[in-house]
Amino acid sequence: MFSDYKEAVINTYERKMEKGDLPPNLLNPTTAKLKDEWLNVLNETYDQRHDDVLLRDFFGPKDDLLTYERAIKAKGADRCRPLYNFLNGEIEDPKERTIELLAWLIKFELRPYWLWDQKKGKINTASKEDDVEKGIVQAHQMLTFAKEEGKTNIGESEDADSKQETNTTPTEEVIVKENDLNEVIETVSKKRLHLGYLVAFIAFIFIGLSISFFTENGYLNRLFGNHCMYWATDHYEPIACDQATPEQVAIALNPIQENLKKITRIDTLTADCIGKIWYSKIDTEVEFFTGSGKHPVHIEKGLKLVTDHIYDQYIRKKDSADLN
Repeated sequence: MFSDYKEAVINTYERKMEKGDLPPNLLNPTTAKLKDEWLNVLNETYDQRHDDVLLRDFFGPKDDLLTYERAIKAKGADRCRPLYNFLNGEIEDPKERTIELLAWLIKFELRPYWLWDQKKGKINTASKEDDVEKGIVQAHQMLTFAKEEGKTNIGESEDADSKQETNTTPTEEVIVKENDLNEVIETVSKKRLHLGYLVAFIAFIFIGLSISFFTENGYLNRLFGNHCMYWATDHYEPIACDQATPEQVAIALNPIQENLKKITRIDTLTADCIGKIWYSKIDTEVEFFTGSGKHPVHIEKGLKLVTDHIYDQYIRKKDSADLN
């Protein structure tokens, strides 16, 4: 239920507040500070699958991340007003999208609600098979009890006249109970069978993935085997970890980041690159890359998404200077 999700988000907010783990913009929030923090998390943690629904709810459908960034800059403070009122105790029952926004700003791990509910459902499902087994055991116990009860009643009921006055004999009662319990057992057994099919399907998928993952070029073998990579001017080159030279600063191979490349032809970039490529600025040097992650040389620095400002300042201005 969303009410449980809401409680979890608020508890996390309060816990982070007590520990001083909230970002500065949330310590003494104003609508402007909430807007600024929204822009921060948009650039740091944006996930299209998780966040587009919430962004559409606030601003309507947009083309891309850059368009949403502009919308937040223009209207974000006004859209943050309900959250500001809630955090300051002016409203007690905020809308769902207000809670979702709070979850995003505090970087709540399981968000949005559907992901939290899905994860909770997996936890609850783990005990279903045990419940099925318990149901079968209980059904058999009830059936045994009913049979024993029927035999006792038969031994005690020796009066033929009293037997004729009753509509059903104890034996018939046991038969009825046995039939009902057999239906219970059959239903529970079917549920267990369905769970068995589900487990078999998951096992099949797991085996298939394991075969592809553990082959020589499989994901896990490349990730955990004797595979490294080093930065070669403008791209990563794979190398065996024990074969790297001192000049080749080798790091563990990262199947995601190994495709990162440095953009050396800045003059080929147009406004279409805004929101699609990444950059770093270290001292006075600005570099552009095809993907996100850490800087390949200065690994303590992270790469950031190119915005309008960065494009105007370092790409368009450079093109204009070259033309002159």
